[in-house]
Amino acid sequence: MANWVTIENNEITGYYDLIPTNWRHISGLDKSANDLEFLKSLGWFPVIRQDPGDYDIDNYELGRFEYEIQTDSVWEIPVVTPRPQVAPTPTFEQRKAEFMTQLREARNNLLAKSDYTQLQDVYQNLDETAQIQWATYRQALRDIPAKYEDNDILSLENVAWPEV
Repeated sequence: MANWVTIENNEITGYYDLIPTNWRHISGLDKSANDLEFLKSLGWFPVIRQDPGDYDIDNYELGRFEYEIQTDSVWEIPVVTPRPQVAPTPTFEQRKAEFMTQLREARNNLLAKSDYTQLQDVYQNLDETAQIQWATYRQALRDIPAKYEDNDILSLENVAWPEV
């Protein structure tokens, strides 16, 4: 927000809150604040602020200003823009649902990696102890979601994965 602007070739070249004491070798420029014709002859124009009007401050904000050059003044026009939407913080239930989805995906990957042990030619070549170990491991993987459904754990890093 400026109170004064300088204009050259119909373009704003500077924005100022106050008229400086000297400018382009002109001393005491600030003492000419009441002589608008003299200031305009030097390219200094007062800024007139346009009222932004009524707007919903919860959903909109004054983001920037545009300037419109008139014959003897410059209008500062506020631009009302929508406020950026802030994503709400997920609830515990939403975070738990996301965790359970991730848990099931990780569990399914581990099950898929051990599917080969259930192929008939592989399974038949395993001794009884290995068959029981693979069956126990795969059942423990299937039981993982139920184990973590009703607790406060929300990270896969805190999951106690079964081992073969």
